[in-house]
Amino acid sequence: MMTTRKMSNRSRLRPALALGVALLLLVPRMAQTQPQRRVALLRLSVAGKIPEVARGALSERLVAGLAGLGFQVFAGSVVDRAINKPPALGACRDPACYRKLANRLDTEYLVTGGVRESERNYELSIELRSRAGGEVLAQESDRCELCGIQEVGAKLEGLVSSLAAKIQMPAAVPLRVSVDSRPAGQVMVDGQVRGSTPVQFDLGSEGNDLVVWAPGHRPEYRRVTAAGAVSFDLVRDGSPAQTSGPAQSGDGDSATLRKVGIASLASGVVLMAAGTLVLAFLNGQVVACPPEQLGMTCHRDSHLPAGVLIGGGAVAALGGGLVLILGRDGDTRRPAAGATAWVFSARGSF
Repeated sequence: MMTTRKMSNRSRLRPALALGVALLLLVPRMAQTQPQRRVALLRLSVAGKIPEVARGALSERLVAGLAGLGFQVFAGSVVDRAINKPPALGACRDPACYRKLANRLDTEYLVTGGVRESERNYELSIELRSRAGGEVLAQESDRCELCGIQEVGAKLEGLVSSLAAKIQMPAAVPLRVSVDSRPAGQVMVDGQVRGSTPVQFDLGSEGNDLVVWAPGHRPEYRRVTAAGAVSFDLVRDGSPAQTSGPAQSGDGDSATLRKVGIASLASGVVLMAAGTLVLAFLNGQVVACPPEQLGMTCHRDSHLPAGVLIGGGAVAALGGGLVLILGRDGDTRRPAAGATAWVFSARGSF
């Protein structure tokens, strides 16, 4: 009996062992079917009055932006050791040197960047180089006026997304978008609030509709179909401040039309009334005759001024009525937050 049980247990273990060996052989192959693109952040040159802690934070934002796009990122001490390894390649400025450095790091791409600060105004630039040629594949630049470090970091991540879009990242990678506005406002994506600007998030690979609004300003609508930085300059609205979300765009225009129509209608009525009074009380009054008509009885003729007043009033009243009708019937509305509005690309370079 003991012998029979041992044989039975061994027979049960064999399929399990075979399955385990098969999995061990398949896992590396499955990992190889979806390789990550390897990129190294060589340097981020920073100039101006930027604290050391903030400089490190900007570098971290760059690394986070690259990793969020699906890259395997090499930075910090790993890159420093490769640069300083004899012969040192820290002063790379030509394609041949960049090729050697990419080979040392075994990366597909190299990224360099720069941030220059002056009176809280920042100039940003990012370059992407290929391992094959060592030459610049793509470059992006931007400005951030009177910004904080968080805003600068968001714009850097937006520039990274723009570079990645130019080297045809896999379609499965979502679109990384950085949204900023002046003044700061709320961002809505397809009907859902995603935060306050500056903010960064992923969109679907086919793009999404964005709406940005702020109290007292008109909402701005755009459809974004490419990764990158999107900036909104919100226009102040003459209507009461908005606090609950995007308002109807025709509200301010309709209110103005109503005011103009009412004013024109009222002035027309006043003019017609004045003309009627002139005709009723002044026309036919006895007045002094000119010297050549002495001895005659002269009367005032007010038909002309009365006609001008009544005619002008009628025109003004008619115009005011038409304005009121058109303002009511032509009250156009903004599309709903999830609907398609005016279409713009995220950046002019896409």
